[in-house]
Amino acid sequence: MNRRVTAGRACCRWSFAALAALTLAAPTVLLPVGAGASTTGEGSLDPSYGLDGRSLDWAARGTADPAPAAADVRPDGRVAVALMRGDHTIAAAQYRADGSLDTTFGGDGRTHWTTGEPQLRAASAVALQPDGAVLVGGSNEPATDGEAEIIRYTPQGTVDTAFGSGGVVQLNLTAQSDSVGALHVLSDGSILVGGVESDGMFIAKLHSDGSLVDTFGIGGSATAQANSSPTTVNDIAVDSLGRIVTAGAETSGSFSGFALTRWTADGVLDSTFGPGGSVAEAFLDLGSSTHNSANGVVVQPDGKVVVAGVISFTDPDIAVVRYNEDGSRDGGFATNGVWTTNTGPDELLNDLQLQRDGDLVAVGYTFRGGNEQNDYVVARLTAGGSLDPDFGTTSSGFSLVDFGARTDRAMAVGILRDGRIVAAGGSQEGSNFEFPSMLRMYGDLTAPSSPGAHAMSRFSMGTTATLTWPAATDDNTGVRNYTVLTQSTRYDAAGPGPAGVYKTVSTRSTSFGRNVGFTRCFVVEARDYAGNVGTPGSQACTAFPVDDRTLATHGAWTNGTGKAYYLATFRRSSSAGAALTLKVAFRHVALVATTCPTCGTVKVYLGKTLLLKKSLHATKTHNRVVIALASSSSVRTGTLRIVQSSGGKPVVIDGVAVSQY
Repeated sequence: MNRRVTAGRACCRWSFAALAALTLAAPTVLLPVGAGASTTGEGSLDPSYGLDGRSLDWAARGTADPAPAAADVRPDGRVAVALMRGDHTIAAAQYRADGSLDTTFGGDGRTHWTTGEPQLRAASAVALQPDGAVLVGGSNEPATDGEAEIIRYTPQGTVDTAFGSGGVVQLNLTAQSDSVGALHVLSDGSILVGGVESDGMFIAKLHSDGSLVDTFGIGGSATAQANSSPTTVNDIAVDSLGRIVTAGAETSGSFSGFALTRWTADGVLDSTFGPGGSVAEAFLDLGSSTHNSANGVVVQPDGKVVVAGVISFTDPDIAVVRYNEDGSRDGGFATNGVWTTNTGPDELLNDLQLQRDGDLVAVGYTFRGGNEQNDYVVARLTAGGSLDPDFGTTSSGFSLVDFGARTDRAMAVGILRDGRIVAAGGSQEGSNFEFPSMLRMYGDLTAPSSPGAHAMSRFSMGTTATLTWPAATDDNTGVRNYTVLTQSTRYDAAGPGPAGVYKTVSTRSTSFGRNVGFTRCFVVEARDYAGNVGTPGSQACTAFPVDDRTLATHGAWTNGTGKAYYLATFRRSSSAGAALTLKVAFRHVALVATTCPTCGTVKVYLGKTLLLKKSLHATKTHNRVVIALASSSSVRTGTLRIVQSSGGKPVVIDGVAVSQY
């Protein structure tokens, strides 16, 4: 497939100006990097975001130099970052969809702690709510026996005192150190919290006000271990049935493996997933792995679970693994369910998202060496678990992005409705201070297929006609709408009239009004949610006949009216030799007439050439009868002459149908 940006298109007679490019407001947070974006293709940076597709918040440097601890990307492109300061206090920052700081949040895009306000001591999770409120999860460590805590900031960046107790929820799960590892906001506003407790993991559910949902688990929370070992929670996903999946790591001595759990919507371990609701994997069938961790998780519509993380063999390898609904590895994905590759001696994946077409986008970092040690890595896999050859600017399936910093690491990824990919994390400069960094890249540059219009009747006499077409297909974001283009040709014109847009619709049909004496031709082009426009498909045409009143009369003709006739009028003659004439240009031409028991005969000429001699006699009267006269592979022009050829027997002429297509 061709996934490159094209400057425009022109096809045959259908030629239209390209749409104006969408211009985003210039962000206030820009990255001073000299290198420009690479060739525009899927996986290349979107230059309308930040500077050349990247945004780095140097201004975050300040008191105690806060460093990014976690990030979250909303489907609309907004980003929230949890910041952890050197003095063990936390803050949050929020960024607009264009990469600039959202100054409605905290006045400058960040929260500011005031003496006496609640404060976490460590942050490891963040979630941006649809309304702009930000949840930060972590613990009150390094206090003794730290507790898992969540603080919420309002959309204005102040502590939300209506949440929990004065803005903070403390989960007193055990007497030992507990910490939040993941947050997930549900569509009803309730909040799932996952993390570590004692030597296991926990999952809890909060109402939107921070109170525990007491019908979930036992009093609002539940605990478990994978492989009877200490277990972490790094991410949470929810499937279409409301089941909750967590991804993390389980540790046995000096070794660690992937750890997954699945819970019912009520907080009970789902025994149909793995042995008793959990899956622990060290991937020993693939080699001698030592330190493995599942860091991001998504659930496909079919219930299969996909995780991204790191599997350490000789050195860490980035990995994506897919599991069947029952927790077994999916042998139809990559190699025995596991895709892994080595891009450097130090690498991992932190997050992944599922595209609408089933492809997977995963982000993290990889070691590049030299002064600029780590770069963002963005990889896209097909639904079958292979690198997508149509994605990436560094190599097939990969884009590595340098922010001009010493170390860059992507923590979170989001896929916008238009298919563009937003990744967020941190970048460390030469003096080892780390700042929030973000990028946006193209994810869908492939146009939809061309929907050929369904054929219409060659001639139409109704007040309206309807055009239909099949559904177009699109490889990623899906078809958003269809633009119907039209062109009208007058019955005597030497060529077609100008083309133009008739209308844009989301359905696969449209009606149009009668245009007497014109042939109306239509083509349809599809537009996807990324704004890509396909080439127009095959055309469909219909012609509306010329009214009898347009024809010139020669000899004795009378005018008549009646609802049974085309446009409620007709011409009638019983005089042999009487004629009607019309200058025409056609490929197909037909006579619209009445047949009846007393009707006579007509001869139709083009110039001096006889096209047809036709008796209009019939056992019953029929109005608006279309009688084909001639068809040609090329346009013929001349004067059409309709001659009454049976004196005493009437002929009734209703119009002439002319089509150039």
